[in-house]
Amino acid sequence: MRCKSIGFYLFLLSIFSFSCGFANAVTIDFDDINRTLNEEGFLTTEYEAQGVVFTPYASLATGVDSSQAVTGPWFDILFVGKLPTYVSFVLNHPFELAISVSATGPNGYIENILTKGWVIGMSSEELSTPYVPNQAIVLKSDFGISSIRVEENHMSLFMDNLTFHYATQSVPEPQTFILVMFGLAGVLYRRLHVIPRK
Repeated sequence: MRCKSIGFYLFLLSIFSFSCGFANAVTIDFDDINRTLNEEGFLTTEYEAQGVVFTPYASLATGVDSSQAVTGPWFDILFVGKLPTYVSFVLNHPFELAISVSATGPNGYIENILTKGWVIGMSSEELSTPYVPNQAIVLKSDFGISSIRVEENHMSLFMDNLTFHYATQSVPEPQTFILVMFGLAGVLYRRLHVIPRK
C-alpha cells in the first residue's frame, strides 16, 4: 500500500514539474467554422475567444491544398488580450506572386517580410524571386506582437495554420527550486508515515 502511495505522489510531482515548463500555444487551421460568416462574408471576431480578430477583408475559401484558409487581397490580424511572443503561419498565392507581411508590437517592434514570388509594379523586377509554395512565416518578439498585416494588393492570397505562443513564466532560481523540492519531499515523507507520530 505504501509503495502505491509513493508512486502516486511521485507521479503527481513529475506531472507538475513537467507542465511548468510549457508555454500556452494556440493553433487555428480555419477548418472549424462555416464559410458563411456574416452579411458581408468577412472573417472578423470568430476567433476572439482564442485571442485573435481579423480586419477588414479577410474571408474564408478553399486553399491550394483543399483545406479551408483565410483569403483576401489584404487583411490585418489583431491580437487581443495577452500578446503572443511567437507567431507562425503558412502563405500561398494562386498566381505565384510575392506576399508582404508587416508585424508591429510594443517597444517599437516592427518586422517586414516579403515572401518568394513575383513582384508586380514599376522597378520591382529585382525583387522578384522564384515562387515557393507553402511558405512558412515566423515572427518573434520578446515584448509581444500586437498586429500583422498580410497583403498582395492585386489578387487574393491564402493564409493557413496560424499558430501563436505566449511567453513562458520565468524559471525560478535553482536555490528556490531545490528548497521547494526539499519541502515537498519532507511533506511526502511525513505523509507516508515514515516518521512515527507521537
